[in-house]
Amino acid sequence: MQYDKPTIRLSISKDSLEKAQ
Repeated sequence: MQYDKPTIRLSISKDSLEKAQ
């Protein structure tokens, strides 16, 4: 499921942004 990687990375980035605030 290589196509999942971009989605996972976006989710991680979004999660990091929410935690940063």
